[in-house]
Amino acid sequence: DNDTVLITIAVGMGRIANSPVDISTISEITGISRPTVRRRLEKLAAEGRMHIQRVGNRTLVVSTESAVEATQPLTRQWADLVSRAAREIESLEGKGRR
Repeated sequence: DNDTVLITIAVGMGRIANSPVDISTISEITGISRPTVRRRLEKLAAEGRMHIQRVGNRTLVVSTESAVEATQPLTRQWADLVSRAAREIESLEGKGRR
């Protein structure tokens, strides 16, 4: 579902920044309520796709290696799509300059 995709992206952004994110931050980034974020993350953790750790008054989340590996083909497809779109835009801009 869309909520899970957005949550996964938010957690992935933390992984890229080499910093786990907390539930409040995920909620702010995605606009999804904290209780919903927590429920989705608990499900993802049960599936082995996320690690959830309580640190002080924060609940930190990081994606697992298996989750990263599972998203690599989709990430490559997205990157290819963006590259094709950029080339098409460049081509159209070149035609408009003639």
